Amino acid sequence: MISTRITSVLFFLLLVSQSAFAIDYYWVGGAGNWSDINKWSLSSGGAGGAGVPGVNDNVFFNNSSFTATSQTVTLNIANANCNNMTWSVTANTPNFSSSSSVNNLNIYGSLTLATGMNWTTNMNVYFMSTNT
Repeated sequence: MISTRITSVLFFLLLVSQSAFAIDYYWVGGAGNWSDINKWSLSSGGAGGAGVPGVNDNVFFNNSSFTATSQTVTLNIANANCNNMTWSVTANTPNFSSSSSVNNLNIYGSLTLATGMNWTTNMNVYFMSTNT
């Protein structure tokens, strides 16, 4: 009985701590859908499978993200969330697009785009922060 309570409290604390702190997610493996957990890593060029970013999380797209020219990251869910989004790609000219014009990208921090990347604006982009 005590063991069950301790386990429940620890599980609750784990959930609370994960939602309160930002995690850095790195896009890996080239073209793919935002919702694909195998495209997100906890390190640049690392193994995928880290999950999908949330409201508090920072997302990075860099030279380790793409394996060929003109690969596309597709926003394929109704509401994608992140804190800061940073594109620092200097090679392979990546694309960012949406599978539907009703999909929303909710950014709770800042957005940095890379020179030469292609952004297809067929999605809604909302800056949700209350900070300036």
